[in-house]
Amino acid sequence: MKYPTFSISLAIWKLLTDSQGTNGQSTTRGSYVPVTNVHCPDVFTRRTLDQQFQLDPREREYIDGRRALLPEAWSQWLRDPSTLGYSAQDLKLVSGADVPSIALASSGGSFRSALFSAGALTAFDIRNDTAKAIGTGGLLQVSQYHSGLSGGSWIATSLAINDLPVPRDLVLGNVHQGGNLTGWLLDRDLLLPDGIRAIDFYEDIVDQVRSKANAGFDTGLTDIWSRALAYHLLPGTSELNFFSDDESTHGAGVLYSDLQKIPRFTQKQMPFPLIVVNARPPLFEDAPPGTNLPLESTVYEVTPFEFGSYDPHLAAFVDVKYLGTELNELKPKSSDSCVTNFDQADFVAGSSSSLFFALLYDSRRKLNGIEAKAADFLFKALNNLLKGISTRADDVGVVPNPFRGLGVGQYEDANSPSLELIDGGSNLEQLPLRPLLMKPRGVEVIVTLDGSSDNENDFPTLLGLIQTQRHEGVVAGVAQPLPLLPSEEIAVRDQLNLRPTFFGCDPSSVPEWPLVISLPNAPPADGSLPVTNTDTFKLTYTDRHSELFLDQAFGTATSGFVPGQLGADPEWAQCLQCAVVDRQRFKHQPIIPRSQQCQRCFSRYCYDPANPPRAEDLKVVGRQFKFTDPDPQKGFFERNKKTIIIVASVVGVVLLLGILTCIFCFIKRRARAKIDQVTYSRLRGDVPLPKVVGLKA
Repeated sequence: MKYPTFSISLAIWKLLTDSQGTNGQSTTRGSYVPVTNVHCPDVFTRRTLDQQFQLDPREREYIDGRRALLPEAWSQWLRDPSTLGYSAQDLKLVSGADVPSIALASSGGSFRSALFSAGALTAFDIRNDTAKAIGTGGLLQVSQYHSGLSGGSWIATSLAINDLPVPRDLVLGNVHQGGNLTGWLLDRDLLLPDGIRAIDFYEDIVDQVRSKANAGFDTGLTDIWSRALAYHLLPGTSELNFFSDDESTHGAGVLYSDLQKIPRFTQKQMPFPLIVVNARPPLFEDAPPGTNLPLESTVYEVTPFEFGSYDPHLAAFVDVKYLGTELNELKPKSSDSCVTNFDQADFVAGSSSSLFFALLYDSRRKLNGIEAKAADFLFKALNNLLKGISTRADDVGVVPNPFRGLGVGQYEDANSPSLELIDGGSNLEQLPLRPLLMKPRGVEVIVTLDGSSDNENDFPTLLGLIQTQRHEGVVAGVAQPLPLLPSEEIAVRDQLNLRPTFFGCDPSSVPEWPLVISLPNAPPADGSLPVTNTDTFKLTYTDRHSELFLDQAFGTATSGFVPGQLGADPEWAQCLQCAVVDRQRFKHQPIIPRSQQCQRCFSRYCYDPANPPRAEDLKVVGRQFKFTDPDPQKGFFERNKKTIIIVASVVGVVLLLGILTCIFCFIKRRARAKIDQVTYSRLRGDVPLPKVVGLKA
């Protein structure tokens, strides 16, 4: 990690003193700029109410095509179903039409969540030799959906846009192994990449955003945030060109609709990505950052094909390629008034995490070791950057409202010209489950990768899962319910947040809910010191910390737990397999009994709040909870304190000298003016000449 303190101070001083960049003119390439006056296709919107909540035909085609490929993936993962106590015929895995529908859900939580998901997904990737040998490797390949919000949207977007590489390689890079991935470059701070060239970094970003504003679109801090994210999550940036003015656009112009062209997507060889965002209702415009949205607020989803919501009070979608087009009752102003190039992939991920960025304004919080004094200094600089380019509220991603005129009296933004997109977890649903519960998708098993921070140690308490159940009434009729869940208090009491748990294990003859496999970020099962419970506002990780983080997350996903003991459960991989195939038993008449091996697993990992296991069967022991930094680095203010004091002192001396000079000049001018007035009066005879002592008349 690089810490040239003087050059960083110069960069910040530049931000504080120059808000117009290149004299207010944009010189950068315009790939972040939406394209206007595009001819509109005949059909690019839909109301799901009119179609009885059917999927977009393109999504249905994708899922059907992917299911046809999955029997081979299942065969590679399970290898011999008899080890689970079933035959291949019992599990109905030979036909794509019968394979179970599995979804992965990555929670919010900044880079902590993104890294936890990356480590866990590596443990589920059959291309990782260790995961394959353990038996967990393969779940990623048989999954049909992957949803994400806030920090979870970063891993979901980055994985998909980069053509689904091994998640560990995506984060750390594989150039030295002959690959083409440069990694997330987490050793460079997301907001203050080190070096005097940070000036170039921000000037380039501001120019891009200013170009969008000059094209007539509302912009703000979320656009700055989104562009900064692109340097880490999207293709095109490396250590060599991070600050250079070469031909790289650093992810600008990479569209979410471009996923339709990604090789593994076109071949239906990746889980279908879903990104969750919320919108701030008009009545909440003056609410302070961090205010939770009401239960009835619309939850939007972004897919490679469309943007919209299945929530009954809206139930409408627009082709994501034409997001940014002004519509009224789903109709454009004219046949040539459509907009393209608005669905920037970084803007989608940035909007899903935009409330997180607004919270950074609270200078009482720490940002990667930056104390309140330094944080205030930083945000004065960032505020200064917004002059001339911020046209709306700083903490939202502004989108021309494609649903204006719909659901008047029910849909909160029916009369709004724009949608103000904010963090996907701003309604406390920190897990992106709502799209996965929509009945048309028919998801049977959901694996939650929970990297949220709910307690003093920055570990989850399953609040995100529980909060989703509290919101079920909003989407009743169009969504599956979740299985019965415990309260947050009971989940913590029974230590369900410290190990994997299965919910909804024993439905009726027709499963009313999906089986939920909860995998929370938890202290290591071997009792070692945790490195994965980092602060949400930590925006830089050393290479060593990134590697250890991924290793611990990998361990969490491959360990399970042993009641009353430290260490991994040697049967966890089989138990995971038992869980994801369990719904297959219900596709037979009569229902096939659960195998002895799988029943042993379910006895350990299932939790029914109405009939909880014995306390001794739940006990997790020997865990360490306090975060331990494996590679301590000085915070920004601490490592630059001397330079900042010197710069501040020099500025103070210059200001003091200037003030003293002004005072001296003012006194001198007053004295001269007084002398001139007396001289003039004497010349007129108004004032007698003074007597000179010692002279005779």
